[in-house]
Amino acid sequence: MASLKDQAAAFRKRERELDTSFQKKFLPTQTDVPRPLLPTDVNFNLLVFNILEHLKDHRDKSFTIDDFKALKAFQSADFSHPSLLDVLKTNPRIEYLSDKNAFTYRPNYKLNSKEDLLNLLRQAHLDSCDGIDYSTLKDFPLLQPSVADLERENLILVIKDSKNLPKMLFYNDTSMSVSMSQEFQELWKSIVPPNEMELKRQLNAAGLRETQVEAKEVVKPPLKQVQSRKKRKTTKTGNRTNKHLEDFD
Repeated sequence: MASLKDQAAAFRKRERELDTSFQKKFLPTQTDVPRPLLPTDVNFNLLVFNILEHLKDHRDKSFTIDDFKALKAFQSADFSHPSLLDVLKTNPRIEYLSDKNAFTYRPNYKLNSKEDLLNLLRQAHLDSCDGIDYSTLKDFPLLQPSVADLERENLILVIKDSKNLPKMLFYNDTSMSVSMSQEFQELWKSIVPPNEMELKRQLNAAGLRETQVEAKEVVKPPLKQVQSRKKRKTTKTGNRTNKHLEDFD
């Protein structure tokens, strides 16, 4: 008969065999576990970003995939990803030229000079009497000097933020400017609005009264009465003795 030690060793061996069979049947193998993000996926996103930046820096040119491969900055890049062409074609900042099978940068507005900027603002004014957000024009390389020149020439109106930076641009339509005579300007400047107390006195003298805003009465909901819970008084009945200690000396 086998000893207790031998039986314990046989039991542990059988336990390991059962555990291994369970793993093979139900748990995923190493190949079934989802793989983490591969370095090539990170490099793919970086490649798309670098292509976009290169097109932005050379917005007056178009590039094919072969053109990018020939550039020194892309010599170590991997262009074999099957989704590369689809990603570039669907990028909102990239324009695909099907006749050349090439790509070029797509700005918000195609501007090459300050005259183009002036015409753009004029057209926005004619279409909807509206201006253009300065941030949407930052693709234009000559934006800052063009805005400075047009503002100095009184051709556009520039709305600035608290930091004195351009925020909105408007076309300055001089046809809407109304000239006033010098006599009217002096008369306008000579009118001094009265202070608050004097204004009230003049209104009363003219039989008028100031506009009053009646404050709405805020109705507060009634407070719920919380009934206080009274503690129940426990009545002591009977005499308490130490009868359970009578048998002890």
